[in-house]
Amino acid sequence: MNLDPIKPYLKLIEVGLVVALLCGTFVAGCSHGENNKEKDVVSLTSQVDALTDANKQWAKDSAFTTKQAEDNLKLAQQKELAAAKSAEELRVFQESVDKKQAKWEADLANAKKEPSCQELLKQNFCSLVPLPSRP
Repeated sequence: MNLDPIKPYLKLIEVGLVVALLCGTFVAGCSHGENNKEKDVVSLTSQVDALTDANKQWAKDSAFTTKQAEDNLKLAQQKELAAAKSAEELRVFQESVDKKQAKWEADLANAKKEPSCQELLKQNFCSLVPLPSRP
């Protein structure tokens, strides 16, 4: 048996196997890269979703904090108005008390000048009710 006529074909088969091996390696590398690409896309998508959720939560918290601050400001303004109103009512009441006291003191001074009232003012009507200093 003479293998000489097959010899040129052996080199051709060898080159074909090398090319097939290189192509197989290239396809496997592309496939591996494609798998990694899909994993990267999934990873990036999950990171974007997490950031979106975090931004939504921050926006809710920010809106709640802003609303809370606005409510606190309104409440403080209402309390300030109520305090101003109470202060004005107290001032008016104090003025009326001062006027009544001045009138009573003037009436007492006039009563002390009257001889008939002087005698009555010297008397103790009830020990539980203290009267101002006697003349």
